[in-house]
Amino acid sequence: MKLFEDSFSYSNQLGQRQGAGVVYLNVFHPDIIAFLSTKKENADEKVRVKTLSLGVVVPDKFYELARKNEEMYLFSPYSVELEYGVPFNYIDITEKYDELVANPNIRKTKIKARDLETEISKLQQESGYPYVVNIDTANRANPVYGKIIMSNLCSEILQVQEPSLINDAQEFLQMGTDVSCNLGSTNVVNMMTSPDFGRSIRAMVRALTFVTDSSHIVAVPTIDHGNSLAHTFGLGAWGFIVTLPNNSSNTDHLSQLNSQASTLCL
Repeated sequence: MKLFEDSFSYSNQLGQRQGAGVVYLNVFHPDIIAFLSTKKENADEKVRVKTLSLGVVVPDKFYELARKNEEMYLFSPYSVELEYGVPFNYIDITEKYDELVANPNIRKTKIKARDLETEISKLQQESGYPYVVNIDTANRANPVYGKIIMSNLCSEILQVQEPSLINDAQEFLQMGTDVSCNLGSTNVVNMMTSPDFGRSIRAMVRALTFVTDSSHIVAVPTIDHGNSLAHTFGLGAWGFIVTLPNNSSNTDHLSQLNSQASTLCL
């Protein structure tokens, strides 16, 4: 992560904005506590990451264990890949959890699920990180073949990723698919006063469709491949926070505006 952070700092968008990156980790990974600690304000400088974003991949099983106040097992990704022949990220933890626990060939450790949930919540209050991708929810809603395993810098993209197979000469035996972040944002305040909300959205969708249809990042062939197959984009929103003087009539108005904003987000 430190190497990634340093590498991104040397990249920029035509000198206008510094490069940025994100690392996602499954909550059932044995390094999850150390991973979260890299964003703490009092973290040792040897492990602290200052600009790199953090995200966690959360299967439904984690919420079930936390709700029941039970212990949870963290599984060695190496052991899992040896046993199942696929990377840890592609294992359905919710479906396979009991099987993984019972398998003596898979190394594992135990922690309290609620303790981990508390760590995540405290860090979000302290730093705004980690982003959270509820991976089972994402894959249930996924309309195309393949598995979503993570997201982008701000958890806006939910796109299928497949690993590549590369030989010793660094040639593709099988080209995988990676994510092309074709993103745009709406201004919530302006959108709620738009005389034709639908027309505004359709115009932005056409613009983002043109972007993804015109994007050919041949320098990174797996991204080019993923984009050519899916042509995905994200249309987000900013301007949710509404503040008004604190009196009863304004409080009612604030609740109404926030409700409208939440509906637009969905």
